[in-house]
Amino acid sequence: MASRGNNHIRRGRRTAAGAAVTALTTALGLAVGTAAPAQAAGSWNPRDFALPWLPTAAADNGEITVTQVAADDRGTMQSFKRDGTAVSYATKSGAREHTWGPAGDVVATHVTGTDPTFTVTQLNSPLEYLTFKSTSTPAQWSPLGDSMVRNAGGTSGQQVATWIGSGRNETVTTGTAKDTNAAAPTPDGMGAVLTMSSPTVAGKRDLGLFDVDFPRYGNSALHTPANAPQALGYGDLDARLPAVAADGTLAFVGTGDKGVALFVDEGQGPVAVRSLGADCRGQRPTFSPSGRSLAVVVANPDCTSTELHVIDKANGSFVAGQDTLVTSSAPGSHFEAPSWRATTPAAQVMRLGGKDRIATGIASSKEGWPEGSQDGAVLASSASFADAVVGGPVAGQFGIPLLLTGPKALDSRVMTELKRLMPNPEDRFVSIVGGTGVISSAVEKSLKSNGFAVERIAGADRFATSVAAAKVLDAGWQGLPLPRSSAFLADGMNFPDALSAGPAASVFFAPVLLTKGKTVPASVAGYVNGRSAIKNVYGIGGNAAAASRSFTSKEGRYQVFGQDRYETSVQVARTFFPGGSFVGYASGQSFPDALTGGALMGAMAEPLLLVKGSEVPSLVRVQAERYRAATDLVLVFGGTAVVSDGVKSKVGSLAGRQTALWGPTTPWEQNPAFPTTSAARKPGISAGVAGGDRPGTAPSRPSTPRDLRTASQG
Repeated sequence: MASRGNNHIRRGRRTAAGAAVTALTTALGLAVGTAAPAQAAGSWNPRDFALPWLPTAAADNGEITVTQVAADDRGTMQSFKRDGTAVSYATKSGAREHTWGPAGDVVATHVTGTDPTFTVTQLNSPLEYLTFKSTSTPAQWSPLGDSMVRNAGGTSGQQVATWIGSGRNETVTTGTAKDTNAAAPTPDGMGAVLTMSSPTVAGKRDLGLFDVDFPRYGNSALHTPANAPQALGYGDLDARLPAVAADGTLAFVGTGDKGVALFVDEGQGPVAVRSLGADCRGQRPTFSPSGRSLAVVVANPDCTSTELHVIDKANGSFVAGQDTLVTSSAPGSHFEAPSWRATTPAAQVMRLGGKDRIATGIASSKEGWPEGSQDGAVLASSASFADAVVGGPVAGQFGIPLLLTGPKALDSRVMTELKRLMPNPEDRFVSIVGGTGVISSAVEKSLKSNGFAVERIAGADRFATSVAAAKVLDAGWQGLPLPRSSAFLADGMNFPDALSAGPAASVFFAPVLLTKGKTVPASVAGYVNGRSAIKNVYGIGGNAAAASRSFTSKEGRYQVFGQDRYETSVQVARTFFPGGSFVGYASGQSFPDALTGGALMGAMAEPLLLVKGSEVPSLVRVQAERYRAATDLVLVFGGTAVVSDGVKSKVGSLAGRQTALWGPTTPWEQNPAFPTTSAARKPGISAGVAGGDRPGTAPSRPSTPRDLRTASQG
C-alpha cells in the first residue's frame, strides 16, 4: 500500500506536528520547503498550499451537482455528466446547497433553518449509501474528509470547523469576514481562504488566508487556536467566493473592468478567465478533484436563467482554457452552488491476522514497521490482558510494535520478527511488560542470548505494573515540549472496556492505569495524586469511570463508557477521534488481537472499534458511517475465526471510497510544480506510524527505543 507524506511546513509554523511532517518528508525524499514569507498583496503561490502529487484525470469522471432553484425559491439536487446527461439518485434532496466530500461518497447539504443532523439513505449503484450531513450554514470539506469549515452564522463571518465523527465544533478564525459563506480549505489541509472586508479598499471585499490544521482527535492541546485571516490583496476586484484546487490554484468571483467574472490566480496574479454575466447567489466555482477543470454557473442579467459551464486547462493553465457548456437550467429556474463529485477506488480493506493471537501481532508489526526500521519493541504475554493493556500505550507512544509471546518460552515466530525489525545485533532492545510470573526469565534469557538488551516494566501486581509503565512514559518525555496532563483508567479485572483505552491514551501521550473494578489501588492513587502535572483523569468503561470520580483534587474527571464494550469503543472514538482516515476493527470477545492492533492504531493516532465475530453492532455501524467521508483504509485485526469475512466485508462497505488526494491507492501523478523526486512514496502504513503522514497527525514521538531505554534505565 502506498503512503503519501506531506511536503512542507507552510509559513514556518513549527509545531510538534510540524516537526513530525518535516522528519517524515525528509526520510521519504520529499521536497521540504522553507518557511514561506508573509503573503504579498495580490500574490498567490500555489506550491505553498499543494502537495507533490495530484489525482489523475480519472478522479474527474464523476458528475457535477448543482442546486436547481425554482421561482418559489425551493431548491432541488440536480446532477449532470460533463456531456449534459442527467444523473438521478434513489433519494432526492431539497436542500439549498450540496457539497460532495473529497471521496465522492458523502454530500453535505445546507438546509436553511435546521440544526446539523446525520442521516443515511440508499443510493443507486455503485455506492451502497449516500450519506447526508446537513448543516445550518454553508460548509466546505477539509481535503481529508474528517471535518467541514462552515460559517458560524450571523454577520461576523466567524468560521467554525465541525468534525463529522463526533459533531464537535471548534472556532478556527476570528470574525473579520464580510459575508456568511464558508471558507475554502487548502489541499494541504493546513489552511483555508475566506471572504473578508478589504483592509485597503473601502466598501470592497478581499480574500483572507488563515491557518488551521484540521486536527482529527480529541487532545485540545494539539489544536491550532483561532487566528485572524491575512488579507491577500484582491480588494480592488471586490473578491469573494474562493475555491482552491488540488494543485493550489486559487479561483474566485470578482468584479473587474468588464463586470462580474471568474478569476484564477496560478501564481502570476489574478486573471479573469470568463464573464459570469451577473452577480448572483451561489456562484462559487468548483474545481474538479484533480484540479484540471473548473465548473461555474453563468447567469443572465436578472439571475433568473443560468448555464453550467466547465473550463478545462489548456497547456497547463486556465488562462485561455477550453470553455464548454454542460447544460442550461430549466425554464423558470436557475442553478446555484456547483460541486464536482470525485470518482475514486473503494476504501482499502486489509486483514492483519494469523492462525493465532501471536501471528496476528506479528502481522500488525510487519504491516506497520518495515524491515530494519526499529531497534526496539514491547513484548507482552499472550495469556495476560492486563500487562498487554498497559504495554500498548508504551508501544504506541514510542512508535514501536507490541508483540505477544507465550509466558514460558519465547515463540520462535516472535524471535524471527524481532530480528526482522532489528537486524543489527548491536542495536536491539526489547521491553518486557510484566514480572517473571507473566513472562518467564527463560524468555528474557533467550532474548539476551540473541543480542537483545532487555528491560522489564513490572511491579508487584498488575496495578503496580501499570504505574511502572506510566513512569517509563514520564521519563521518556522529559525535556520534550509535549502535553502530559492526563491519565487514563481502565478496569484491570475485566478486559473488554480496557481494549479501547490504549489508542486514546496514545493521543494524549498518557498512560493507562488499572483499577480494581470501581476501586483505585493505592499504587495507582499515589501515582496520580503525586503528580501535579496530571490535570485530567479519564475513566474508560463503566467501572473505571466510577473509579475516576475519586480523584477530587484533579481539575477534570471524565467518564467515557457505554452500555457494553462495543458502545464504549464508540464513545471513545467519538470523544478522542473526531475523524478516522484509518479505522481499525477488532473482536470485543478476544483481547489479544485488539491489544496488538490497538498499539498500531495508537501509533497512528487513529480509532479502534470493537465488533462481534460475525456481526457489526448497530452503534459501531453508525460510527463507521460518521467516519465514511474520511476513511481511506480499514484494518481488521485477527483471523477469520475471530472476525468473520462477512464482518470484514461490511465494515469495508461502510467506509465508502478513498479521498481523492489522500487515498492510498487512488491513482495519482506528479504535480508539475514539484521536482520529480519529490513524489517518492514509501509503501506500507509505516509512514503513518512514523507520524506526520497527514496534516493533523500526532506530534513527533521518539522513533527509536533509545528513548525508552533511557527511561527504563534512568
